[in-house]
Amino acid sequence: MIRPIHGLAIAACALLRLSARAQAPCDSSISASFLSEPTDPPYTYTFTPSVQSQDAFSLSSINWGFVSPGAGEQYTQAPVITFPPSPDPYLVCLEALVLPSSQVLCQATHCELITVPADTNCNGVAPSFTISAGQGSITFSDQSIATSGITSYSWDFGDGTYGQGGSVDHGFSSPGPFQVCLTITAGACTATVCNWVYLGPPDVPCDILLHPAFSYARLFRSVALFDRSIASGMNTLVEWDLGDGTAAYGPAVVHTYADMLDHIVCAHVTLWGPLNTDSCHASACQTLPGGIAAGIEDAARVQLLRASPVPFTDALDLRGPAVVRGAAWRLLDLHGRVLEEGSVAMDGVLTLRPYALAPGSYVVHMTGPSGASAVRVVKQ
Repeated sequence: MIRPIHGLAIAACALLRLSARAQAPCDSSISASFLSEPTDPPYTYTFTPSVQSQDAFSLSSINWGFVSPGAGEQYTQAPVITFPPSPDPYLVCLEALVLPSSQVLCQATHCELITVPADTNCNGVAPSFTISAGQGSITFSDQSIATSGITSYSWDFGDGTYGQGGSVDHGFSSPGPFQVCLTITAGACTATVCNWVYLGPPDVPCDILLHPAFSYARLFRSVALFDRSIASGMNTLVEWDLGDGTAAYGPAVVHTYADMLDHIVCAHVTLWGPLNTDSCHASACQTLPGGIAAGIEDAARVQLLRASPVPFTDALDLRGPAVVRGAAWRLLDLHGRVLEEGSVAMDGVLTLRPYALAPGSYVVHMTGPSGASAVRVVKQ
């Protein structure tokens, strides 16, 4: 498990104020992006950030994060990141806090999937194959991509037999299912891809051919979705319902939400190919947990909790109807993790001195007789 490292921000500069709309996504006039380049030692990438705007702006901070499915999140101040080898792409996000001429702090986010092969010789190598029905056999056709050129093709048909060549025909002696694997050699790289084949009765029932599933990795406001469906070697198309009124297509997609709330995401999978004369359809849905459930705009409207100064350096004062003796307070990062907590000693004001807190954006959450309230703050 990769341990989170708290300390996200670099290049902090003076901010004028943080309104109720602060740190909402920036409008289309402001954009963030980055370039990535593999460097030595192995698994190390250098990232070059870029923030552009049609108008004048100040850059408050840049946060970097990366995560892969099944692994913990990691944050870094440096634009040079060393990735542990992973079979899945890493979701890498740049989150820039920008102060435009309107003086309302906003977030510009850019995320990409970065593939880090276990064998660093395999950069630019993507093995792939298609399956089609032949006369009493199945035809397996190589569709791999390799920048250095492919020198050999080895097939494992999953039934104890093997083959060579870019396109091969193979007959199976039983219905299966069989896991068929293609291994290619390109330069100093050897890479493998596998697919499932089922050869039961014609027009195989869809619930045998297709088992929809997906995994995800979430970072900041963004999520990477990975299709994990078992498709029996057939062709598939995945349509994603992202839970916020938008959709995407493909086996792996990245999406950035306008909020940090929970979202119900569904993968709608369509399957077709030689094992069924019609197409099959099935769906898998999951609730993707967001970050902070309390809305800063709702809290600001009723002025239950106010923070000053923003940004702060050493001490942060909290005032308002929510600040009453015995109320519980928590200082959270933007992913909802508790950094400090305690209770209010006297009515009217609470002063926090989080000396060990790194520059960046945080949330103060308070629960008392008036209910729960939250306010977003920035440490300079």
